[in-house]
Amino acid sequence: MILEGKVFSGVNRGKELIKKYEPRIIGILGLRPFPGTLNVKMERETDVKSHSTKTIDFLLTDGKRKIDAYLAPVAMKPSQKTLRGVLIEGDETVSTYKWKGKDAFSLRKSGKIATWDIIRSDADRELIEYLKNRKENAQKPECKGWAIQFVSGPHNYAHLEIISGVNIKESLKIKDDDKIRIEFLA
Repeated sequence: MILEGKVFSGVNRGKELIKKYEPRIIGILGLRPFPGTLNVKMERETDVKSHSTKTIDFLLTDGKRKIDAYLAPVAMKPSQKTLRGVLIEGDETVSTYKWKGKDAFSLRKSGKIATWDIIRSDADRELIEYLKNRKENAQKPECKGWAIQFVSGPHNYAHLEIISGVNIKESLKIKDDDKIRIEFLA
């Protein structure tokens, strides 16, 4: 299943939980987790338990198993961007110029004009700068991790927490309010 969501900063709860469960996460997943979680507001409610392949659990003295958290493997990458309805796929070039005293741009795909317009916002400007400065045919970064859902504590199935061995925001070159695609691998 592939879903989209928007990255946001949490209340640093993930950092404390990772610290608490780090030895068990290392034993279960074989990776030393980055100290913190990536928080994603999903486009729809998502229950990690239904995709879970591993759990953080322990046995009680009466032999019953108690689950602290469910873990589901995921792959993440930034969502595809569009500029004036044109999907950015990697073969675009952009140029900027003045038109009637205003900053403007033209976007080419495979050498042909795809769109042109006045630069209307900071978001336009950021995307145009990204297109001008990216490496030729640069592949979108991808990062693997584990969606984690703790059994106790506050629950909001529209929010997803993800752990990884790396800083996901740095690895994917994303920031708060960026959209990402999350694929559950199980």
